[in-house]
Amino acid sequence: MSSVLFRCHQMLSNGGQCFRHVSHTRHMSFKCFNRGFMKKVMTTDHSVDTPTIKSLIKPLVFTVGFSGSVYTACIIWNYENSRHALNHWNEWKQNLYPLQDINKTRKAGPLRNEINEWWNSRTTGFKVFSAIAAINVLVFIGWRIPRLQPLMSKHFTTYTTHKSLKCWPMLWSTFSHYSVTHLVFNLIVLHSFTQIGVNLFGTEQFVSLYLSSGVIASFGSYLAKVVTKRGGASLGASGAILGILSSCCIARPDLQLVIIFLPFFTISAGMALKGIILLDSAGLVFGWRMFDHGAHLAGTLFGIGTYTLHFTQEFSLYIKAIGALIQ
Repeated sequence: MSSVLFRCHQMLSNGGQCFRHVSHTRHMSFKCFNRGFMKKVMTTDHSVDTPTIKSLIKPLVFTVGFSGSVYTACIIWNYENSRHALNHWNEWKQNLYPLQDINKTRKAGPLRNEINEWWNSRTTGFKVFSAIAAINVLVFIGWRIPRLQPLMSKHFTTYTTHKSLKCWPMLWSTFSHYSVTHLVFNLIVLHSFTQIGVNLFGTEQFVSLYLSSGVIASFGSYLAKVVTKRGGASLGASGAILGILSSCCIARPDLQLVIIFLPFFTISAGMALKGIILLDSAGLVFGWRMFDHGAHLAGTLFGIGTYTLHFTQEFSLYIKAIGALIQ
């Protein structure tokens, strides 16, 4: 399994790795060097303004509200799925419409039937991964279309270049990758841990953990930049993936992981998690700008907390209470 991932981080500085340029088209152009290659991201911001601590109130409310809502929605989703399974809904439907199902099979054709059989034979983890990967790929394609770049930079990137910190990009940016290297690395890691995460939490809670980790990672990015007064832009699924990775590492600390490009070297999941936390903590303290360490650390800690909370009695009572309300 792989444990290499990163969240792209564009920093604004006067003489460092990155710099800004305001063009005549009223778009701001950011350039930064990341993993040995240069990126260019367009945004419609007109000026650079440093946000304050008060600027974090709105993103904080959004983070708490979104995370609570998505967890509640996924609990309801899980409850409904369980209820249908207990009632044998699928079996009832097949018994009620046998001729209709046969006709559909005949009309579908052999190719479509083979595709359906192949898809139905896949694991739940693979199906969840495929859905998330498809969204990430679609967003990546959007970055490749020049006409869409102003739109992409506005809604699929988080910025701390002005006092008003936007909320919805905190979610959309977790599906956003500007470079193919960034996208491929993150999807490799996600694929490695999806099935384990689905086995731990179930499909519904896995999805809620992924989405909540992404938003909380974006808030961690905002918080780190505001506190350190280092403006910049970031995007990527690393925070969400680290939420999944850290929960899996806590659940199975003896699991042996393989690092990309070093297949001969293995490390236990517990040690890898400690290394990730140490690396991102050092990055925050020393002001390293290659990766968004604030986002990484927030996603990692949230994953650890979620796994710990998930198996507590209080969380079980909360799930039962939601189930009782929707009966």
